[in-house]
Amino acid sequence: MFCKAPLLLALMFVSIRLFAQPAAPSDAKIITVDLTKNSFSQAIPYDKPLNLIGVLPDDKVTELKLYIKPGNFGSDDYIAKEYLQCTWEKKLSPNFTLPVDVIYDTKKYMEADHYYALEIIGKDGNGKVLLDFRYIINTISAPGDQIKMDFGILYASGPKMLSGEIAAHLYAVPVNDEADPVNFKGLSQNIFKRTSIYFGLSVAKFKSDTRQDTKNLVGIGNLVYGLSIHSPLYGWYGRHQVLRRLLQPMYFNFGQILFKQADANPLIVKDRNKTAFYVGVSYDFNFTALIAPLTKLFTP
Repeated sequence: MFCKAPLLLALMFVSIRLFAQPAAPSDAKIITVDLTKNSFSQAIPYDKPLNLIGVLPDDKVTELKLYIKPGNFGSDDYIAKEYLQCTWEKKLSPNFTLPVDVIYDTKKYMEADHYYALEIIGKDGNGKVLLDFRYIINTISAPGDQIKMDFGILYASGPKMLSGEIAAHLYAVPVNDEADPVNFKGLSQNIFKRTSIYFGLSVAKFKSDTRQDTKNLVGIGNLVYGLSIHSPLYGWYGRHQVLRRLLQPMYFNFGQILFKQADANPLIVKDRNKTAFYVGVSYDFNFTALIAPLTKLFTP
């Protein structure tokens, strides 16, 4: 029964998220592009809208067109209508902004560990090409992008236990912490980028209303494991900036806790190993930032 219940509950939450919540605004990542040096100010993130900004290297350029598609440039027919991302027209300032809202032929943002061909064409008022900027984007993910740490509280109905917990979430695909879950497209993206398996410890027991005392399975706590839904309520409150910050890092967790409990028979002094179903709420923290000082020690 417990094996089927978490999966059904996970699908229920994902389905509710897909069909019931309103759209939320997205904060685009600002990336500066140098059209003279053919460079970007930082690595291009995945699963997030971008704003490419910069300054025209030639005052005669009055229009910029951005083309982008998955893969490499490959052939001469790369510049096609279906790959046109956006157009910028010069007015008073040479400063330009080119938004990358979605990749047109995939209808979604750039994915992790993929190559994308980007081209910016600059023309003058007569339509003459004065600028042809080409760049191959590689959206590289880090090992920590598939492992997220959290801390929170849980309640196990069997032993009536309220406890703190700390756990590691394992995702099947890389997950960008800055990505807006509202913008994930389709059922597969929502399942793989918002659902994780996890394991950890209940590290502090706040309450347990049972006749038999409960004890830690290991020295500092009890083992916990199960499934988790990232940002289960995010879609309903995503229009408010404060609530976005509060709800985006939230997890709804459900699974089993392994603990020790005194036997109901007072003549038996040996504790019994038991399991119980529990639900919990937790918040993630940046695992990559946490281990960054350690990785530097082993980097040649």
